[in-house]
Amino acid sequence: MHHRLQKNTLEKIINFQIFLIIILVGFCLLRFPSAVSSGITKGLYLCSDVIIPSLFPFMVLSSFLVKSGFCEKFGFIFEPFTRTLFKLPGCTAGAIFMSLIGGFPVGAKMTYDLFENHQITMNQARKMMLFCINAGPAFVINAVGFSMLGSSKVGIILFASLCFTSILIGIVISITETYEDLSPLFSSCDNCTPKKEKLTYALTNSVSDAAQSIFSVCVWVIFFSFIGALVSLAPLSENTIISLNCIFEVTSGCNMAVNTFSIPMIAFILGWAGLCVHCQVLQYLNGVGVNMVYFFIARIANATVASVICARLLEVFPCDVQTFSSNSLAFDAAFSVSAPAAAVLLIMSALLILDLDTKQEMC
Repeated sequence: MHHRLQKNTLEKIINFQIFLIIILVGFCLLRFPSAVSSGITKGLYLCSDVIIPSLFPFMVLSSFLVKSGFCEKFGFIFEPFTRTLFKLPGCTAGAIFMSLIGGFPVGAKMTYDLFENHQITMNQARKMMLFCINAGPAFVINAVGFSMLGSSKVGIILFASLCFTSILIGIVISITETYEDLSPLFSSCDNCTPKKEKLTYALTNSVSDAAQSIFSVCVWVIFFSFIGALVSLAPLSENTIISLNCIFEVTSGCNMAVNTFSIPMIAFILGWAGLCVHCQVLQYLNGVGVNMVYFFIARIANATVASVICARLLEVFPCDVQTFSSNSLAFDAAFSVSAPAAAVLLIMSALLILDLDTKQEMC
């Protein structure tokens, strides 16, 4: 009885605190409309000029690789690599690789697609969700390295730190696991066989899925840009405001931190990825039943190891950086032209033409 009373009291305290936060947010919306509008505008800018051009092509490509069956068809080539390092089937190689070059939500989405397509088990999907969420090279090298820090070399070191950390954590996670043979799973029932779609249907479905995913990403970016605007109004020190922004949203957080924090600390921020990214992949995490405690432990470990590796690499390859002091985002030029988007569109167009069915029945 005493324990139940304590639990009820704690629940009331939490609910009261949430109520106070809601009242405070509502007050800020009425009291500081220009700051709130500025935060939302900043989020819309991020979506239109950065998020959509850089992420949407990779989301289409990653979904297409799974739906078309290419991950399964060519998985045997990478089987020795994925089995030795991660104790995972060869079809996961595409998701692991895309998680390194595609941007934060791409690896998680592709992992979920593999699970939904019955190509990996739930346990394997959970493992991958802990290390297949990474920043892409366009963001790290071009935006953070070149545009924010004024050095592509620093961007390459940051990206190398993040890639090595992701692979290392994947290896560590797999040490206590055993390789799962999927053939018994697929042979046990007809509904468990991997789903394959005709290329034209795979393409159209991939574009639709990517559109839904990118919409979810943009909504979260706008929301956390709004939160960041409210945090900036708080009577806190500059370093505290910067730290809170880094915890909430990685893009604006890095942009604010480059003038204050060290390069290894920037690696820590990129490795953490921000609550905004965590919310973007939440639907995929819930879809495979990832324990959120393990997920946050993995993100903190990822951030810490990336910071340490970055510091060691800077000792071997010292760099001079030039930071920019600006209230606006310093990386708009980095994504002004999307080469990946053009490449993916050309590839998809070629596949569409090659897959045209010329043997349709005539009535």
